[in-house]
Amino acid sequence: ELVQHMQTFCDARDLLHLAATSRRMSQLVRAYLKLRVCAVGERYFSGGAVLFHMLHTCDAIISGSTALHILLPEDGTPWIPRDLDLYVPEATSGRLLSQLALEGYTSAGDVDLTMPGYPHGQASRQVVLTKGAKAIDIIVSSTCSAIGPILQFHSTAVMNFISADTIFSCYPSLTLR
Repeated sequence: ELVQHMQTFCDARDLLHLAATSRRMSQLVRAYLKLRVCAVGERYFSGGAVLFHMLHTCDAIISGSTALHILLPEDGTPWIPRDLDLYVPEATSGRLLSQLALEGYTSAGDVDLTMPGYPHGQASRQVVLTKGAKAIDIIVSSTCSAIGPILQFHSTAVMNFISADTIFSCYPSLTLR
């Protein structure tokens, strides 16, 4: 309990250093980060495991403000993301949208990003789904990987992602500064 409480004050870099101290500490840090991602899942779905299942079966990733929020300390970060951004490859986008429909989400907008005037490179489509006050943005990659559009962001602070089994930051020193 004390270690878990201490972790709430750590950003991703501190947690990485803590995990490197021992095998047991590495297990505790992994469990803590999984709890944080599960908490996101519980906010949007019928349970935290639902989010992990979607990430795993659809090769999807979490990015945007939610990924940034998980990289920052849980205690002391004064803002909460207002939506969930999920990135998915074109090949599995239909499966993800079907799973979200089963969770009660409906489309509030669908934008074709390949149209002239939308300079989004590797993103082909953005679908906004809502369920009451909850909003999920689905960004469909035009490549076989969900990561491509993230690497084209205008800001290093949001070049981060969370998959079913990893957390990644392109620029950790700048992001966590």
